Amino acid sequence: MSAKLQGEFKKNLARQLSLYGILRTVFLKRLESSASALSTSLKKYERRLNIFEKILNDKNKVVSLSDIDDIEDEYMEEDGEQIDWDDEKLTKIIEEKAKEANQNTHDLEKMKQDIAFEKEILSEIIKVSTKLEENDVKLDEFISLVTEIRKADPNKKVLVFSFFADTVKYLESKLIKMNIGLDTNNTAFVSGRNKVDAIRSAERFAPMGKQVEIKKGEELTYLFSTDVLAEGQNLFVCCFSVHRDLHWNPVRM
Repeated sequence: MSAKLQGEFKKNLARQLSLYGILRTVFLKRLESSASALSTSLKKYERRLNIFEKILNDKNKVVSLSDIDDIEDEYMEEDGEQIDWDDEKLTKIIEEKAKEANQNTHDLEKMKQDIAFEKEILSEIIKVSTKLEENDVKLDEFISLVTEIRKADPNKKVLVFSFFADTVKYLESKLIKMNIGLDTNNTAFVSGRNKVDAIRSAERFAPMGKQVEIKKGEELTYLFSTDVLAEGQNLFVCCFSVHRDLHWNPVRM
């Protein structure tokens, strides 16, 4: 192999390792937040891998390493929630970026073997994350905390932050069904997907701080939010601020 080809190989390998590092970090952060957020992410990744495999098998095309920035954009999160493309749209996007592959440019058989192996790994990890959801000790501890706060004073305002909208959505699906004093009248769950709703919920949670008047019975006691409400919202009326995630950068707290 010539020096030029060796240099190109090392450069491409570094790009692959960089992408691996990004995905690994995303998965670890989501696991720390909630098993549900991790499961959601893994299942989306599995679906995208299936699409990549289909394009490779049917079209003999692969996404070039020169498009690594575009691939990263596919995994970028908006307000902690991964973009949920439908399969048809995602397939079309990848096909547009994909380039012809043949035995002269790629070891196609080895690639297919690697994809099959990765799918096996993903399947096992998804099974584990599902088991973690079924035994959510972190959720149990949070429920105990809320119960303790309500026993002391059911009117104490509680603000709960999570970086991931998937975690906020998961908490909503769990907590509203439980008989712990949280319902659709006194609790709101918001994210950056609907900023108008987020601001309106902030007003209902802290009408004095937001300097607005609300109707009787509309004031919120519990507010679950991503960092869409993290700055400049005057939510000082809350008695407890709970961070669902322990940010890797403590300055974020």
